[in-house]
Amino acid sequence: MSPSDNAPLLPQENDELIPVKTSAPTKDKHQRLTDRLKRLGFANAKRMKLYGQEFELLSDPIVVEENAVFFEAIESRSRQPRRVRIPLNIVHMASRERQAA
Repeated sequence: MSPSDNAPLLPQENDELIPVKTSAPTKDKHQRLTDRLKRLGFANAKRMKLYGQEFELLSDPIVVEENAVFFEAIESRSRQPRRVRIPLNIVHMASRERQAA
């Protein structure tokens, strides 16, 4: 076994995306997290300053898994499209508030 056999597989440009089936409780959990993050300002058509840059949000939060939540945006200065990760402390705060509700 060579060292490259243990390397993580990274998606290539021509890779096909395979949909991941999630259970109904997981979908509900992700939807509640998305709703809470939208109420905190991570919603389509909003403007936000994050990581020292200003963004125009193009999407609502995209929950990949509990600790990986992103949004699509345009960086205001460069006008480049970006996929921006929502900071974990904000995701955790939204998760805790959801559990307390």
